[in-house]
Amino acid sequence: MKKVKWGILGAGGIADRRTLPGMMDCKFAEVTAVMEVDPDNAERLREKYGAKYAYTSAEELIANPEVEAVYIASPINFHKSQVFAAAKAGKHIFCEKPVATTLTGLDKLEKVYYEAKTRYADRNLCFVGMFGIDYLPHFETAYRFIREGGIGDVRLANAQKSYRM
Repeated sequence: MKKVKWGILGAGGIADRRTLPGMMDCKFAEVTAVMEVDPDNAERLREKYGAKYAYTSAEELIANPEVEAVYIASPINFHKSQVFAAAKAGKHIFCEKPVATTLTGLDKLEKVYYEAKTRYADRNLCFVGMFGIDYLPHFETAYRFIREGGIGDVRLANAQKSYRM
């Protein structure tokens, strides 16, 4: 299996703290380009992760033909437009949550993605929304407990989780 060449939109923050270090350990991932609006920060992250390119705009990174997949870790108000642009450019997409802020927005994203999947059928495009916390062991235990009837029939649930950042 060949390495996937990744472009990282919003390479600081959670990408720098969690995702990029994990990508560096993955034998099937190559960090090819990073994007941060501050040019000094973009260059620092390019050097830190050995990326070939540093950008200050999402459009430039997405337009790079060497980038095969885009990880969107930018502020949430940019997710929709960046997913649209990456899909239209035929990139694989891994987007932090929320992928969209409304059901209408999600419907539009789905439409754009499936149009891209058809247009770039040879690339077998993938689109993943990040919901990794749902698969942590304590959540799996809670889900199993509920499925097995550990607290009776659940009619409504409201939960809040906080953790140290």
